[in-house]
Amino acid sequence: MADTPSLRSFLETERPDVLADLSATEPGLEKTAYNRQTSLVSQLLRTDDPIVRSPDEASGRTDSVDVVVHMGCHAPRTPHVIDATLDVLEALGYRCVPIGGFSNCCGILDAKAGDLETADRVDSNRFENAAAFDPDYLVTECTSCHATTAALSAGYRDPDFEVISMTELMRRHRDELAETVSDTSPVTVTLHDHHGSFDWMPAAEHDYARDVFSALPGVTVVEMAHSKGDALPCSHGYYDGEVDVDHRSRAVWREAVDAGADVLINFWHACERELAWYEPEFDAVTKNYAPFVAERLGFEYDNLAKRYRHWGREGRLDDILADARETYRANGLTNDRAREVAAAAFQPA
Repeated sequence: MADTPSLRSFLETERPDVLADLSATEPGLEKTAYNRQTSLVSQLLRTDDPIVRSPDEASGRTDSVDVVVHMGCHAPRTPHVIDATLDVLEALGYRCVPIGGFSNCCGILDAKAGDLETADRVDSNRFENAAAFDPDYLVTECTSCHATTAALSAGYRDPDFEVISMTELMRRHRDELAETVSDTSPVTVTLHDHHGSFDWMPAAEHDYARDVFSALPGVTVVEMAHSKGDALPCSHGYYDGEVDVDHRSRAVWREAVDAGADVLINFWHACERELAWYEPEFDAVTKNYAPFVAERLGFEYDNLAKRYRHWGREGRLDDILADARETYRANGLTNDRAREVAAAAFQPA
């Protein structure tokens, strides 16, 4: 990887269209503050952290890994998604290690801020850390990260492992997944195809997801009025400069209910968080794709992030703090600090 060209040179010579997308974007999230807030939110939700930041943290597993799972920077805010992703892969027989943290980012926050050098550096760190495990696959769990990886990294990096999305890998194992299903109760689902700030998602990814879900016994897939490349975005990413953003997520929910769905499947941690705000208003539920599949295989999860969002809507901040107290104290947060974090993360703005 020493001879790998830079991200900037790749974009300037091979993908000026992507460079134009990035250049036209106003910087959104302030990276340091966002990363800090993510870390604090995670301290309300769990005490154990399965994600490793470097091979040194992997407890001797560097010689027994088939799959390195790249968890996006949003993942610590929805920890049940991390657990479910690993459960599905391990049910398929893979030996896995999840890498993440802000030093293993796909680089999109820096790239959108115009800092291609830092974006290149953190992405290089991601690939170098993955290579240390000598895996067969680097699996991108987050669909937004996958879109960024496909548009940026895949164009100029040549690792010794296959870089693949979680949805495509599940598609390759769809028959095995179908045979492993223990929950065959009938359920109708629809898919929320919101993958990020740019229209970079490879079109085949939409079909991979539909192939997986339609193969699961008991699952019926219906389409919303807008789907795939024409899908409506939820509210995530539309807070800057737009006063009324609620209508975006509610429009997605209305289309899901109108399509007859019991479950609105989301593929991005940010979508999970946004759609969860509005779930109590509709006669359906939203689930991230990995927990949904894992639950059909017989696993169970407690989605604390969603529960706390629902309580936040109801003004039940004290209940959130009481429920999370043992966890946040074990993580070293004071009661006052935990209240600040919970209010910012789980109460409507």
